[in-house]
Amino acid sequence: MITTINRALDTILDSRKHYGRSDEALVRALAAVSTRSIDDPQLLAEFHENLLFLRAYPPSASVLSHVETSLKFFKKRVSHLSEAGIDLSPLVDPEVSGIAGTSVTSNFS
Repeated sequence: MITTINRALDTILDSRKHYGRSDEALVRALAAVSTRSIDDPQLLAEFHENLLFLRAYPPSASVLSHVETSLKFFKKRVSHLSEAGIDLSPLVDPEVSGIAGTSVTSNFS
């Protein structure tokens, strides 16, 4: 199952490099990840960042629909990690802070 999630996440990341190509594989990858939990906070943060990119630059209405659905469930994903006792510190790093279910942090000078 980990391999499937990693492959799907790789496909989602790769979509940013090949923007504008057919989105069939991307839609399949988004659907695959949306039905599985991600137990690694760093992977979850990367997934969130990719979803934000795809939300800003959706290659199709189908991708946009999957992305918005995935983003709506992020608070639940974070709660799952918290309840499992997993260290959430990668999710509060200033570079990725603001994910639903986490706090917003910033560095001030």
